[in-house]
Amino acid sequence: MKDIRELTSIQVRIFPADYIPYSYLLRKEFVDYIVNKYNFTSNEMPFENLPGDAPKIIVFRSGEYKIEKKKIIIKQLTFENRRIVTESLSTSKEANKLFSLIARDIKKFQIEGQFRLSDVDYFGEETSCVVSLNVDCMSIFSPKMGAFLNDDLLNKLKHEAFEIYPKSVRFEISFKPEEKLMKKRITLSPKRLILEPRTEHSLDQKVFFTKSPSDTDTHLNMLHLFEKRMN
Repeated sequence: MKDIRELTSIQVRIFPADYIPYSYLLRKEFVDYIVNKYNFTSNEMPFENLPGDAPKIIVFRSGEYKIEKKKIIIKQLTFENRRIVTESLSTSKEANKLFSLIARDIKKFQIEGQFRLSDVDYFGEETSCVVSLNVDCMSIFSPKMGAFLNDDLLNKLKHEAFEIYPKSVRFEISFKPEEKLMKKRITLSPKRLILEPRTEHSLDQKVFFTKSPSDTDTHLNMLHLFEKRMN
């Protein structure tokens, strides 16, 4: 495993209903503060002028912030009803530090100052990256599938084909319902595990796009095990 690029952490935190203080967060003072502090290039509040029962949403895009002298690219920060979602080019550890700063910002603008990280009802994370793996892309398939593609199909196409290669290799992971989450009306949707050749590269370059519902350390360890298993 080498040349890890675009390592991205998406973290989802769900808080109790009516917990996130939107009365303060939807104000211009908070929005301007967040835009300036994290250098976001755009933001939007798509429902700001609708009635009180409209979804409470704030989206900030394309920001950056230095954490321990390292510039962290913040692809998106989203406040949506009970959820706060961060998507950053960073490790999980760096993403956690980033959210700690954001939580401090929220508390600063909430007069009561009651916003606490410990009050989160659910925390989930997904990781993705582009990486070079010492894996033959076609070895993902069984010998029978390989024989079908190359022997039965390739030579029988009406127009001459150069090669057949896998474009999408995706698996769906479903999670067992948890009673404590169900009581809080939180359901976990299935997540994708992706281990597929990067289509912009030739197969012999062995470059993969990967994604999993895990932290960055677990994800990279999974790739190490995948590479080891396939050799």
